[in-house]
Amino acid sequence: MVERIAFWGSSVDSLPTLRLLNQEFKMEVVITSPDRPKGRGKKILPSVVKEEALRIGIKEIHTPERLDKAFKSFYFSKKIDLAVVVSYGKIIPESILFYPEYKTLNIHFSLLPKWRGASPVEHAILNGDEKTGISIIELVKKLDAGPIYSKIEIPLNKDKFAYEIREELSELGAREILKVIKNIKNIKPEPQPEKGITYAPKLRKEDGFFKWDFPSIKIFRMIKAFTPWPSAYTFFKGKRLIITDAVLSEKREGKPGEIFKISKEGIGVTCGDNTSLTILSVKPEGKKVMPAYDFINGARLKVGDYF
Repeated sequence: MVERIAFWGSSVDSLPTLRLLNQEFKMEVVITSPDRPKGRGKKILPSVVKEEALRIGIKEIHTPERLDKAFKSFYFSKKIDLAVVVSYGKIIPESILFYPEYKTLNIHFSLLPKWRGASPVEHAILNGDEKTGISIIELVKKLDAGPIYSKIEIPLNKDKFAYEIREELSELGAREILKVIKNIKNIKPEPQPEKGITYAPKLRKEDGFFKWDFPSIKIFRMIKAFTPWPSAYTFFKGKRLIITDAVLSEKREGKPGEIFKISKEGIGVTCGDNTSLTILSVKPEGKKVMPAYDFINGARLKVGDYF
């Protein structure tokens, strides 16, 4: 029977599970990323998980820089029935994973074995997947390759941003892992199939760069996948221009980057393969997000001009 839990997490995606498990079990320890400088002022601030753990009254919170011998000594001194990992951000050594009686479970935001790795939702959007979901797995040494305790599939809403989909999946995963833990003695996890394995590597800032000769569907998916980070961006007059929202528009012949429509609703731009996109909002370098119409007026662009 599971009574004492160790929780590992660092991002906002971790919070629904932290809150729910804290209501149902004794939270023996929370492990999260160290306090880091954030924002323009580079003020040292805790992770959102540390903030929430303090708010809900968890006493034992650790923020190790390294999962070294000293940390292992501390961890192995705790009475832990099971550990749960949600968006922790570091590779956890095998000895730590296998320490709890019921091992270490993870909520992964994809239908494994598809999209193993750090950014499964973003890659599902970029790939044009029709569905997504969560997989509850046991963590093992090999990346996201452990046996599956449970899997739930949902449609992938193509109009939603990645952060909105992750929010939905984090709530879904929290509810499902609670069911798994309460019934863990009766669940026989299934090995992942070798067929269908794909990988979703960690996003890099340069991944967000696009050119207007890309097909509009590719740019649209980049906007949905990469907002707010690393963002979908191009360059205008030598400065970075982030496209923060857009909708697909009609088929259209013309040179990529040509502005063919200007209205308060959005700016029509021709893309590659005779496609087009209506830009709704942008973030010019060094400025705040603004409607595309305001940006166009400020830049003194007109129909027939080019980005």
